[in-house]
Amino acid sequence: MWGARTLDTSGEWKYVSVRRVALYLEGTLYRGTPWVVSEPNDEPLWARIRLSVEVFLHGSFRRGAFQGVMPREAFFVKCDSETIRRATSIAAS
Repeated sequence: MWGARTLDTSGEWKYVSVRRVALYLEGTLYRGTPWVVSEPNDEPLWARIRLSVEVFLHGSFRRGAFQGVMPREAFFVKCDSETIRRATSIAAS
């Protein structure tokens, strides 16, 4: 690498470090949640997903992956009927 910036200097992936953290988070969450595919798609599942992801992100926050003094300033997790409905409509199109 010649610098700390990516070729896409206009978007949110301007810096290599930001892109690497995002890829780490995405990959870890993808590999850590294969159990969700075999569960009924309902509120108890969504609550378990939120808890699992919040625990992981809180650990990442404590290790310095995000800015903010409190976790609620650094990240939030939303998994409910609205996000599921939106993901289903995107996958169908």
